[in-house]
Amino acid sequence: MPSAFNFSASPFDCLTPEQRRLVQNNVDIAYFPQGETILDLGSQPSHLFVIIKGYVQQFDGNEVITTYGPDDCFDGRGLVAGKVSSRFVAAEEVVAYQLAKQAVSDLIADNATFGALLFSDLSNKLNALSERQSQHELQSLAMARVDAAFIHPPHFVDADTSILEVVKKFQALRIGAVLVRDARATPPALGIFTTTGLQKAILHGVPLDQLPVGELANFALVTVRPSDLIGDALAT
Repeated sequence: MPSAFNFSASPFDCLTPEQRRLVQNNVDIAYFPQGETILDLGSQPSHLFVIIKGYVQQFDGNEVITTYGPDDCFDGRGLVAGKVSSRFVAAEEVVAYQLAKQAVSDLIADNATFGALLFSDLSNKLNALSERQSQHELQSLAMARVDAAFIHPPHFVDADTSILEVVKKFQALRIGAVLVRDARATPPALGIFTTTGLQKAILHGVPLDQLPVGELANFALVTVRPSDLIGDALAT
């Protein structure tokens, strides 16, 4: 259980003390000699790598498209898609942290900023690939479906559930959002309430144990189907 993890580097600089402990409890150190393939095309990644020492090159065929150095992380894209769409090779001797996939999934679910930073790196890479007209990478993404990504199961509450009960559920289940069913609407409606709505709830003036979550839930959901492409979902 390494204790010297650099939490000042993005996207880990936004983690809470509890989330930092999660990282420390689920990270190991890996060593790769120069020239070793760390992740191969089409493989199913089980870890997010954060480089401590050395450099890693990302290949599209025989062409180097990106080089990663100390404090850089890879391959978040492969974890999201469920398979690696490039080849990652140690350009020199590499020492890296490897953070377990489930821990990354938990961090994304618990910390929206962490997920945004991790996925913003993915978006930058997609833009770069688009600009250089690399169809191989874009086709790999196009083949990945939303239901191939790792996500937490949804949690539902009724619209008349109090905000206080919802907050207790947030804490007990370590989640940051619930889906809200309103059976009284015509037709029945489905909305969402997240931790960002707690400020409005506090300022609402009604005690939290008497304030129904349905009053503050957002019922204008943006949805995708399980069969939709991850690239389309990210664009949406």
